[in-house]
Amino acid sequence: MSTTIVVKTRNGQLVAEDFTVPVIAGDTVTFTADGGVAFLCFADETSAILDPSPDNPTELAAGSSATWTFASASPGTYPVIVVGSEDEVPVVIDAEGASAPILVVSVHGKRSINDQTGTGTVDQNP
Repeated sequence: MSTTIVVKTRNGQLVAEDFTVPVIAGDTVTFTADGGVAFLCFADETSAILDPSPDNPTELAAGSSATWTFASASPGTYPVIVVGSEDEVPVVIDAEGASAPILVVSVHGKRSINDQTGTGTVDQNP
């Protein structure tokens, strides 16, 4: 299965929801930046389960995408934090435990998903 996470930027603000994606070996996850730049910040644990290993942070220019394939993973939380500028990149990203392997995407500096300037979307295609 492939999952696409679209991070939209409207009026200089990230407009998206937080997402969780099951980590299943061989599945793919694609991040797309719509309307502005986005920086993807990966916990060390998250980088270890993605192929190819991502740059940290990974900068997505407006309209660009990046795709990774999940390697096998132990049960746990694999965080990705999305920010709108390099100045917002966190120094440390904590991972909390979970009973199943799951990718947790958190958008920082965001507006409400109900803001009239835009929406965030996730498309899951089997």
